[in-house]
Amino acid sequence: MDNYQRALADDLANRVRKEWLRSRVQQIHERITVHEVLRRHGIDLKTDGEEQFSCPFHGEDHKPSARVYPADGTQRSGAWCFVCRERWDAITLWRKYAGGSFFETLNQIEHAFGIETPETPQGSPAERSADPRSELLNQLLETCEARLTTAREVYRARKDLTGFLSAGSLLDKIRYRSSRGQDLDQAIAMTRQLIDKLGERIRCHDV
Repeated sequence: MDNYQRALADDLANRVRKEWLRSRVQQIHERITVHEVLRRHGIDLKTDGEEQFSCPFHGEDHKPSARVYPADGTQRSGAWCFVCRERWDAITLWRKYAGGSFFETLNQIEHAFGIETPETPQGSPAERSADPRSELLNQLLETCEARLTTAREVYRARKDLTGFLSAGSLLDKIRYRSSRGQDLDQAIAMTRQLIDKLGERIRCHDV
């Protein structure tokens, strides 16, 4: 197979994998709502409509600072915290609770709600997750997320919201690229650099 044919074959495989991933995500959003995810994690919602609730992610929240919104025909159900300044759909909210990689999140949701996983195409990112570098990257990403959570207060104290959002955006970008099987070695290197940067920011603040 020459380079041109190999490129065409790789492009077709990528399209198949993207469609497989899209179908999984769409199936989950069609089956479950943010309300169900919140209830699974102990939030007592009175209705399936719009409602205020106490956010579990930023410490004590005696005056409910988060709100859940039902699907309205133009967008899926979601939740927003006015303190965290974050919005979640069913998948991102589950991942916020459980951590782990994007594919682990999909697997957990499908298992919890009895959703059948579409057949995995050959060579998909899920199959490549057996690569030991994937496990190392997941561990580094967990460390990075923990550092980012700690650094949140540092950025806030310095009124450096841009710095915090930039760090969070880079972390999301690394997760997204690695979930698509893109250059694990580069993702590992980038994650280590971000961990060091966040650690330095925290140490400077302590001093």
